[in-house]
Amino acid sequence: QYRSMRASFAPAPYAGQARVAAYLRNGTSFLAAVALPRDVFTGKHFAGETLAMHDDKYAWSSDLAHYVEVYNLRLPAEVERHILSKAG
Repeated sequence: QYRSMRASFAPAPYAGQARVAAYLRNGTSFLAAVALPRDVFTGKHFAGETLAMHDDKYAWSSDLAHYVEVYNLRLPAEVERHILSKAG
């Protein structure tokens, strides 16, 4: 079922948020795009690369960490538990 990313924004920073963002930034990249990342809400480019990343269980776009940091994006509970168990 599709759910808007905006619906998963927490109203304030949450426990483990920095660890989740760091984990997302440090995944293994397997594909690069020739494009600067762009915030889908503001339309502005931000620093970084556009990469497809994975950790052997999940795959994500490298810009996902931006949304976790800037908008307090909460990932599905199962994904956050996985990340926090691996992030140490």
